[in-house]
Amino acid sequence: MTDDKPGLPPPIVRRSDEDLKRVRVTRSYEVITPLFGGGAEPQKADEVTVVRGSEVRAQLRFWWRAMRGGRFGGDLAKMKAHEDEIWGTAARPDLPQAPTARTGQTADRAACENPKRPPAVQLALTITNAGRPMTVTAKSGRRKGQQVNIGDPESPYSYVAFALREKQGKVIEGVKFDLNLTYAKAHADDVEAAIWGWETFGGIGARTRRGFGALACTNVSGALPATPESVEDWIFGQAQKYRATGKWHDSVPHPLYGQIRRVPQPFDDPMKAWVYLFSALREFRQYRIDKHTGKYSPYGRSVWPEPREIRRLASVKGGKVRGVPAAGKFPRAVFGMPILFQFKDEPIGPATLKPSSHDRLASPLILRPLKCANGACVALAVRLKTPELPPGSHLELDGHPVASQLSAADATAIPPLDTQTDVLGAFLAWLVKGKDR
Repeated sequence: MTDDKPGLPPPIVRRSDEDLKRVRVTRSYEVITPLFGGGAEPQKADEVTVVRGSEVRAQLRFWWRAMRGGRFGGDLAKMKAHEDEIWGTAARPDLPQAPTARTGQTADRAACENPKRPPAVQLALTITNAGRPMTVTAKSGRRKGQQVNIGDPESPYSYVAFALREKQGKVIEGVKFDLNLTYAKAHADDVEAAIWGWETFGGIGARTRRGFGALACTNVSGALPATPESVEDWIFGQAQKYRATGKWHDSVPHPLYGQIRRVPQPFDDPMKAWVYLFSALREFRQYRIDKHTGKYSPYGRSVWPEPREIRRLASVKGGKVRGVPAAGKFPRAVFGMPILFQFKDEPIGPATLKPSSHDRLASPLILRPLKCANGACVALAVRLKTPELPPGSHLELDGHPVASQLSAADATAIPPLDTQTDVLGAFLAWLVKGKDR
């Protein structure tokens, strides 16, 4: 029952000035490529909590830096202070934490001076479709027609899902969720820039730079480009609106808008666009030539210099990479590390290429399908501005210093580069050429 009398208008709810200064919005998403990870355990799908709010917040933080980090003239401290104001910050673990009301303890001075800062942006996430484990069928090999793990060598996705080969992990498809955001109007430009960067270039879960967990916003007008033909103009127009001008710190990745490419032909399904992208990357990175015909062959010898350099450095006896400390050329390091080199039917042990001071370096290349408002999809490649190596680090192969930079003569000997010494730039040109290459 209710005390409201029939026929009377509803009571007036008076909102505070502070409440009126806040924006509340709900954005609905579908995950258009398989979701790898996303659960509480890193790189593992969680069929209960397939997407977590903390992960979305981390993604938005990253894309806020990528979109707005140029405002601070390369000053990391200023950028971090503004970032914490918007997205919040955890209390430092090296200082005592503020006590809870339950303990009844008195807060000491260090705890009072180091509270956890609540974020200006509040978000809540609702899963509207938890999806289902993706089933993969081998297209060739001895298990053709049988179900295999997505990372299995006989899987059509094995090249991009190799990280799942050992783990026998699952990926989830068909995931949908709603994201409810509340934030101060004063932060609207920052929040909207982060959202646009995340929706357009990012994703959810692990390996988003290789197209896993790509998103499409389904309920907001203008959140998607209208048609495949309008993608470049739409991206550049949105970038003019959201991207801050200025100087980024060298350690803050951000898109190079002059090096964003789409494959000319549209696709009727995001999975087809995704497969096209990583298949092109595989062909480029593993380009081989038949020694008899001198033409491309998937089973010939690699045209890239790394295998030759490893053989030269390797001592066959013992199967380990040893020998003279020569500065060999390893140009494919620019695609991200570590890179594990293995030799079939040769007495040379596996060799690992990585930065000297780190175990890995994220790829500066993003490959992902982008859905358009008319239902078509494009295959999109985005290059990020990132350091070639972490500060104070050098490139090494199992402890041996090596180099990645090619000379003009080196590039001429590698057909997919088309004489370019910029390997990533050459791949973008290769991708756009498509079937004409």
